[in-house]
Amino acid sequence: MKNDFVSSARSVSDLKAHLVLTTKYRKKVLTGVMINRLKELINELCDKWNCKVIEFNGEDTHIHLLFQYYPQMELPKFIGNIKSITSRKLRSEHELGLELLSLFKQYQLTDFSVLKTISDIVDSLEKKDLHDLKGLVVTVKVNYEVFEKLGQIIGVPRSKSEPNTYGKIIQYIGLTYKYQTSYSKFQELVVLLSEWQKHYQSVIGVRQEYPVGEYKQPKDFAQEIPGVNLYLKYKNYLD
Repeated sequence: MKNDFVSSARSVSDLKAHLVLTTKYRKKVLTGVMINRLKELINELCDKWNCKVIEFNGEDTHIHLLFQYYPQMELPKFIGNIKSITSRKLRSEHELGLELLSLFKQYQLTDFSVLKTISDIVDSLEKKDLHDLKGLVVTVKVNYEVFEKLGQIIGVPRSKSEPNTYGKIIQYIGLTYKYQTSYSKFQELVVLLSEWQKHYQSVIGVRQEYPVGEYKQPKDFAQEIPGVNLYLKYKNYLD
């Protein structure tokens, strides 16, 4: 591992830590989508804690994180923060997968190959046209034995246990995952605009209090307020 010294205040350091987080009982439940999401979350947390991700990778049972940190950072708190936030986010964003795990436990099933195959299929949906139901039904037919087992576990009525039904199920899952990130980013935008709105209203208030016809205004008053078009487009979504 090469030296990568960083300076802070009156110190120079090169502190690195290797963190391994595993699933409970080493169950093979992490999908490619989940691992990519974990990478995003951990990068965000490292930025927040002012440390640097050197390497990140994962498999279906665990993830590896190698990071550099400053001496003043409280390492136990940072690790606790990673565990709590990533756990909470994955639970909220992958509720369906966790419900399936619960059903497997309820029926005391130990063969998770069905769930793993379904997860791999869901991951592959990113490259497919999710609005093409016929194409998704073809995918179901190729793995129909697995979907029949899944249907028994989740309680699909025998009369509805057919490729078209399972095609609609994976279509719904795929579309949910596809737009989940977009929706999350939109929520972040709404939060930022809510804060921006306060300053915008203050500026508008000043301009209205000192109208151009009665007062000599600074040149900046004639300029459009930055971000106003974006605000006007989405203001109906603000509280």
